[in-house]
Amino acid sequence: MQHPFRPPAPRLAALVALLAAAAPSAAAQTSPTADSTALAYVREVLAVNPGLRSRWRLVRAAGRAIPAAGALPDPMVSVGVMALPTPSFAFAAEPMTQVPLAVEQRFPGFGKRRAETEAAAADSAAMDAAARAGDAELAAEALIRFTRLAERRTALALWDRRMALAEVAAAAAEARYAAGAVPQTDVLRARMRRAQLAEERHALAAEVHGALAAANAVRASTDSLTTPELNLDAPAAMLTGPL
Repeated sequence: MQHPFRPPAPRLAALVALLAAAAPSAAAQTSPTADSTALAYVREVLAVNPGLRSRWRLVRAAGRAIPAAGALPDPMVSVGVMALPTPSFAFAAEPMTQVPLAVEQRFPGFGKRRAETEAAAADSAAMDAAARAGDAELAAEALIRFTRLAERRTALALWDRRMALAEVAAAAAEARYAAGAVPQTDVLRARMRRAQLAEERHALAAEVHGALAAANAVRASTDSLTTPELNLDAPAAMLTGPL
């Protein structure tokens, strides 16, 4: 009874679709290749998880144990010696010396073998279901971490755009102040806004670093991880507010 170590692609694709439905603000705005990128990441996570490997080995062992559960008990063979003379231990020296040989085979009660086979099959099915549930749980957790990383990276890109606009606004304020068109307070206000955005960017960059560490933790790797770029024009609300 063989079981695949990884869930089939349709199962993972369904999880991706479910996650996209739960978080339309992010996953639904990914590029057409986002699902395949997420699937590749989830497959990598499942392939290196030691707990899943051990669980599927137990499932396969339980499947192989089903035929043995309903088999007859092992036969027993016994050999003995009776009336063996000592200290010569010569079998021909005593006519009453015997070497009895016995073979015993026990037969379980009617229906017991079938019941034990069905019980083993039920145990195997339960272990299989538990293993598949573990796969699904880990896949869902991996997708959440993957999407979180993509969201934070996109948010950082959006924040960089806001900072670029703030730079333009600060330069424009300084130019208008030099021309005597606006008071100096406008320049100071633009500079303060630029500094505030820069400080908040540091916090956002730290979130990206944390999300990357979390995504790498479940795949036991520190290699670079590519995430799909979300639609930078869709969440326009993130660009609102004073510059």
